Amino acid sequence: IKAAVGSRMLTQIRSEAAGIYAPDYQMRSIGALAPEGVSIAIRELFVDEITTERAARFLATISEAGTLVQYILYDPGDVERYRKLLASGAIPGKRHWVLFVLGRYTDPDAAPASIDAYIDALGGEAPWMACAFGKLAFDTLGKAAAHGGHCRIGFENGWLMPDGTVAPDNAALVTKLVSQLRSRGHRIATPDDARALFKGD
Repeated sequence: IKAAVGSRMLTQIRSEAAGIYAPDYQMRSIGALAPEGVSIAIRELFVDEITTERAARFLATISEAGTLVQYILYDPGDVERYRKLLASGAIPGKRHWVLFVLGRYTDPDAAPASIDAYIDALGGEAPWMACAFGKLAFDTLGKAAAHGGHCRIGFENGWLMPDGTVAPDNAALVTKLVSQLRSRGHRIATPDDARALFKGD
């Protein structure tokens, strides 16, 4: 990707346990690749006291190296845990990006209203982004933008257009969301905008 587009795209990888990969394996993989950005699920890295200590050291190391870290929060309980880890110093720094996961593959039609519980739990302490599932994803992400959040969409979270038809490709989902957000007066970030937001500039 870097060879093809250079700095015109912010490349972020996703660390995921998938019921297979232990925290140490995930950390080794991220460290070996040294990506520009990475999203990490709080509940998959901070499993117990031992992994919490290792994860804290690891996050400090990659953050100092300049990796842009985003923390994935699957429910309001994860938001509370994020805040505790931040207060304890296990998560380094003071400003982070978090990602609210709204819905599941098994429950794709999560109502847009569910975002309110995440926002309340976060308490305005970090810039946030949301992803959603199913045909209500566009309504949910529209609400996220209206509340000052940012949006993520793509095949990782679903493949339905707002009318319920299957998207022909990933670009169709992105194009539709961009059109929807622009029509409501929202500005679309450039790669450099995104880097500045992640870095807290």
